[in-house]
Amino acid sequence: MLLHSYHNLDTKILLEASEEVNWYDVNAVFDIDNVTEIDHYPDTIGRWKYKNRYYELNKKNNWMRWDYAGEKFSYTWSKKINVGDKMNDAEKTISEQVKKFMDILNVSDYGFRFLKLKPTDKMIWHIDSPNHAPSAFNISLKDKSPIVFENEEMVYDSALIDVSKYWHTVKAGKEERLTFKIVPKINYQEMQHRLSVNGFLPSN
Repeated sequence: MLLHSYHNLDTKILLEASEEVNWYDVNAVFDIDNVTEIDHYPDTIGRWKYKNRYYELNKKNNWMRWDYAGEKFSYTWSKKINVGDKMNDAEKTISEQVKKFMDILNVSDYGFRFLKLKPTDKMIWHIDSPNHAPSAFNISLKDKSPIVFENEEMVYDSALIDVSKYWHTVKAGKEERLTFKIVPKINYQEMQHRLSVNGFLPSN
């Protein structure tokens, strides 16, 4: 679910460069229009009510979950950059940092982005698409508020996270929360192996 790990990126460079990337706000209100009530866990594209919660599986194979009609969510993403994309100077600087880490792990296909939450923000419960984010390597840069799973909250400096298998969200903190996310196109188990053999996992 979450594996504490090391990395070789310069977090000061990431923080400085984060000021110059392209940001966009997400402000979403989830309604219950076109929701179908079912008696088993949903497993197809659509909008569903299962027990006392609402679910949506979209065409990109991302799951979202909310508790009531009109529930509001807000957070800020930087534009996701994939290998080969056009980049501004800040994104090129970040890309150089990410590449030296991914090269050691022999990962050639990946993306990266920042996630920012203000103290008043709220992230929706979700499961990432295994097609677009089979795993994620996250680095906490500001306010180490926890990532939240169904039965556990976990705080990390940097970690490999199984984002495409488990329901998760994140908590906003007392200050702005800033996370850097690398998305290798490799599943969690394989990334765990590559981190291990290259000495990026704690010995205990």
